[in-house]
Amino acid sequence: MTESDRSARLTAASEVAVARVPAKRAAPRFSRLSPAARRQEILEAARRCLARDGVGGFTVAEIASEAGISNGLIGHYFPTKDALLVATYQVEADRLLESTRAALDGKDEDPDWRLKALLGSAFCVEIFNEETVATWLALWGQVRTNAALREAHKEIYATYRRGFARAIARSAEARGLDLNAVALASDISALIDGLWLEWGLDPQLFEAADAIAACHRLLAAHGIDLD
Repeated sequence: MTESDRSARLTAASEVAVARVPAKRAAPRFSRLSPAARRQEILEAARRCLARDGVGGFTVAEIASEAGISNGLIGHYFPTKDALLVATYQVEADRLLESTRAALDGKDEDPDWRLKALLGSAFCVEIFNEETVATWLALWGQVRTNAALREAHKEIYATYRRGFARAIARSAEARGLDLNAVALASDISALIDGLWLEWGLDPQLFEAADAIAACHRLLAAHGIDLD
């Protein structure tokens, strides 16, 4: 047998041996999230469904499909659809309050500066955008008929109005004005909601700066001129 023949046989034997060894399978990849991360994932999916399709799209099946998980997994974190709706509302409220806190995160203690910052935070791009406004419109539509959501709404809005009332009272005091800061804060809150509603129905109606100017005009009518 020639050297060439021996080499060929060795090569063939080697190939047969390799063929007999079962191929090593790639380890399956799993997406394991912590409970907190999974809960947040569900809430973000719920928010997207609300923003895109309104309450009609707020179903367990749609949200599960959006999140890429099973229907049963949603039930593990949220026992009822109402519980998920209230949690979604709370997430949106937290974003709103966080925007307010961020706007006031400065050293300027001038009362007018703080009041202007509060108004500006209501129309900053982080929350005054089509997706967020659409989400709020869908949630507001459920407040009147959903008892759990109504209670959450009352608590959240009471906190929001108190912040405005304090800021208005300080600006009024600096001017020597005697006015009802609580009532004016309620008026401002209603104006902001109305502007969000109008813009949500037709974003071409006005810009954020126009909305802020409308709030300034309301305050100026009561003697607090911020311009």
